[in-house]
Amino acid sequence: DKLRSFVIANGILNYETIALQFIKTEEYDDALAERIINKYLDRYKGSIMFVFHKGRRQLINRDIRGALVCYEECQNVPIEWTQVYHLCYWERMWGHAMILEWDKAAEFAMVSDYYYSIIRLII
Repeated sequence: DKLRSFVIANGILNYETIALQFIKTEEYDDALAERIINKYLDRYKGSIMFVFHKGRRQLINRDIRGALVCYEECQNVPIEWTQVYHLCYWERMWGHAMILEWDKAAEFAMVSDYYYSIIRLII
């Protein structure tokens, strides 16, 4: 229940909900992801990282509308780490594309492109 556990839990969730979806070296452990997400969301209500992973888990389990709600909730949390907002925009774009809401998917794609253009100007 120290800072290390929070960081390790995020690492495990990154591996389970993101990395394993691409490398497929082993089976995704949904029960483990659910336990970690529920434990830390009970402790840190509204934690943007755990809400994001909850959305990823729902997306993996084909609950696309539930995932979109989680990503929207992430975007409503005021934080300075705007990269998470980019992840949420990206995930929302793909979620809307999966349920054939092309107009909304295009809207999120354009917003995401707008942010990347601004970042390129700043750098």
